[in-house]
Amino acid sequence: AAIRKSKNMSNDLEAKLNEVRGDLGQKSQALNIDQLCLSTQHNQWQSAVHRASGTRTAGSRPSAARRSASGSGADLETHRNEAKRQQQAHRLDNSAQQREGAGQELRDENNRLIQQCQRAADEAAAKTARALQERISEKQTMKKRLEKEVNNTMLNIDHTKATIMETRKRLSDLEEPKALCSTRAGWRKQRSINEHIADPVSTRLEEHKQSLLKTEGELKEHHQQERSNLLNLEAQLERLQQDLQDKTTAHNIDQSCLNVNTRMVGQWNKQPIDHMRADRPQRPVKLVPLRSASTGATGRF
Repeated sequence: AAIRKSKNMSNDLEAKLNEVRGDLGQKSQALNIDQLCLSTQHNQWQSAVHRASGTRTAGSRPSAARRSASGSGADLETHRNEAKRQQQAHRLDNSAQQREGAGQELRDENNRLIQQCQRAADEAAAKTARALQERISEKQTMKKRLEKEVNNTMLNIDHTKATIMETRKRLSDLEEPKALCSTRAGWRKQRSINEHIADPVSTRLEEHKQSLLKTEGELKEHHQQERSNLLNLEAQLERLQQDLQDKTTAHNIDQSCLNVNTRMVGQWNKQPIDHMRADRPQRPVKLVPLRSASTGATGRF
């Protein structure tokens, strides 16, 4: 609304300026023609005018009543036209001054609006800077926590891998006792029929075999669980690294925004707000004194 109002005022001022310039051009042309006519009189009449003006004194001027009586109707019409022209110039001058005053008021109002907008922009920039700074601090805290989580997860992965290797070694170590137990059982079967009975040795060998099978089963179950934990840890590590990368990118973007915001605020503060001179002096229009046709008095319109 303020921009549209300023554009309309600018158009009005330009129109009034063109009108004043046109009137000034017409009067300048008329003045030049009158001066040309005055300077092109013949010599004898010009000498007579100089002699008459030299012998006339202040007390010898004809009275206003004699001039009025001796004036013709054409002189009265001439004075009326001159008075009308002076009045038109006066009205144009007043109209231009009023329009310029309205333009000055609009400039003052725009200056106040600019200052108000500048204060609002500064407050918004300050709030944005504070929000960005808080966001950056939050991102930094989250980055540190994620980095710690990534390191802990990597340590857990290394520990799980070591545990898997240890479990595999334990499973491999069970092969020899199992083979020995099978060998002993085979040897025990070679006894005679009378000796082929369930004695305490056979019972202990069977218990040993069942213990080895149970231990092997538990180790295989632990091995499977360890492999599953390793896969989960690797997936978690991948998610943490991706999240850390996203947080780092967001932190860099926020930091760039904060730097740009600070630089732009500095540039705004260096620029002057008031681009219009409110104390610009107004050039008055100088009017020519007008002599009344009836009284002979002079006046200024």
